[in-house]
Amino acid sequence: MQKKIAINQLLPGMKVIETDIGWQKLPYWQAPFVIRSGEDIVRLNQHCKTVIIEVADKVSEPKITPSNPVEHKQARVKESALKPVVKNTNQALRDKISASFAVESYQHTLKVLSAAFDQVRSQQSFRGEGLYESMNNLLLSSLARPETLALICNLKEKDASLEQKSLDVAVLSLMFGKALGLKKQQLHQLGLAALLHDIGMLKIPEALLSYKGSLSTGQRQQIQKHVEAGCYMLSVNEQFKPLVGIIAYHHERFDGLGYPAGLKGRKIPLQARILQITTVFEALTRNRNYSTQHSTTNALSKLYSWRNKNLDGKLVESFIKTVGVYPAGTLVRLNNGFTGIVTDVHPSHRSRPSMQLLYNGDGKEINQTTDLNLTEEKYKKLQITKSLDPDEVPKKILSRVLGRMGLQGTDAA
Repeated sequence: MQKKIAINQLLPGMKVIETDIGWQKLPYWQAPFVIRSGEDIVRLNQHCKTVIIEVADKVSEPKITPSNPVEHKQARVKESALKPVVKNTNQALRDKISASFAVESYQHTLKVLSAAFDQVRSQQSFRGEGLYESMNNLLLSSLARPETLALICNLKEKDASLEQKSLDVAVLSLMFGKALGLKKQQLHQLGLAALLHDIGMLKIPEALLSYKGSLSTGQRQQIQKHVEAGCYMLSVNEQFKPLVGIIAYHHERFDGLGYPAGLKGRKIPLQARILQITTVFEALTRNRNYSTQHSTTNALSKLYSWRNKNLDGKLVESFIKTVGVYPAGTLVRLNNGFTGIVTDVHPSHRSRPSMQLLYNGDGKEINQTTDLNLTEEKYKKLQITKSLDPDEVPKKILSRVLGRMGLQGTDAA
């Protein structure tokens, strides 16, 4: 069986039997050939847009090796059709979706994802029961109550598990995808890909993942195999097979120095480029064995410094506009000495968010709920002077604030 695909859908091991420019104009190959490495894909990118590959009628049980990839489909997103969304959330949807529903959808998705990952940890086949349905509710929550999910991600007591990290990446990806104007079906696929982007890590020895020293070349290459392992696990499950075209490339770099295919620039699928940004941001703002945690503002600054190198520069700028200079859940200090927590970001005034005050200028706790919208004229003299680390605010205060917002039960700090 034959299939026509774009160059950026190629993987090592696929057999190319025809190109869109013919064999005579192709400098490296003059007959059908098998893709052996990412370098082969890069070479093809310089001359072709599409190729025809040979596809097996039925996928057997191949080993997880570069020479035995699995054919996959990907719902491509036309970037020319993307329009940044700056309108407020649809009020009718917001009226139907409560903050408590958003909390429950987050917790339920974490539970379902943990069960799916435990299947793999116990050497069972990945089945992913319930993930498709739980993503429906998480997507609705992200459309109606993005500030609630952002608060949970930023303030929830982390358990450092792969599923926790993956869920937070999914929340970020849904919010970013919505801001870019992706349709609901595309958002659903992006959210699922984010949940499962690192499932292949479950096949990597735990001792290697928790290693605190500098990794050798061999160790780094062994960890990089998680992409291939994850793609294979998903490719043999028809429901999740379309995600392979996103997950396969989320470790590529905009300058072409990533892996596994060495794709460059916009040859990397859009949804994979979105995942690149959200996974990096999540990692920067989380405590890890081998690096320190950054504040949200410092993390955004790092993303900006990596634009057009590691990451798509235009998407980085869009991401910063989406989350705001001070994303929901950021602890901030005002020029009058008051301390507060950002509860919402205004699309047209990203540096002037809404917040709930925690302390006054004398360091005394503010017990009653006191909300502040810095876009209002009466607060025009107030300015945010700095963002704070969560450790700078007592945990009991944060728990109380989350309780006021209806976020009890999130195991918050």
